[in-house]
Amino acid sequence: MNNSDNLSKPAKSDARFATPRDLAGSHYDEMIRSKEATMAFLSTPHYATRLAAVMICEQNWNAAREARVLEACRAIAESDADESVRLVSISFLGRALSSTKDPAASAFVARMVLESQNSAEFRASAYWVLREIQYGVADVDFDNFLRGTIDVVKTALKGCPSSFSEKSVRSSLLPKPRFPEKFWESADEIDWDFVHQMSKHEEGSS
Repeated sequence: MNNSDNLSKPAKSDARFATPRDLAGSHYDEMIRSKEATMAFLSTPHYATRLAAVMICEQNWNAAREARVLEACRAIAESDADESVRLVSISFLGRALSSTKDPAASAFVARMVLESQNSAEFRASAYWVLREIQYGVADVDFDNFLRGTIDVVKTALKGCPSSFSEKSVRSSLLPKPRFPEKFWESADEIDWDFVHQMSKHEEGSS
């Protein structure tokens, strides 16, 4: 494994719309040869390559919940990597630990939401990851489920701005008069009491 990559080298494009092959580059063929080869890249200093290894562990080796994979995600999420790489990494935690109520992961993600140096977009995305760890994709009710879905849709619209208009998507997702005009913006709202509560989880507690 080549560890000579620059530590702070960003992904070539937005990682949220990249495949493992895109992120792994010349290391891709080596990674898909075996689980052991993929796991070795979980400690590479190149964040995008490390994220590719995380994704391949999930997609090829059914290892999403293994401790080394989760630790690699946490390390990327709190690093100085390109924000899109960090966003994919923290989103992976939500998917891998959906509905588990994992206390250590919940406390970690809550801290990411609370850290003011993170962008508003990152904090909002981390908030929905925290809710997925606690409640699963369906969340506690339909309104919260829909707000989380809107957050994902907003990300997709930013990645493919010419494919769909925000107005048409909003109209399809939120038909009037069922939803108020401002419901779309509510996807960015964070329940800070909930986040503070989750941040107090002790590691290893049940």
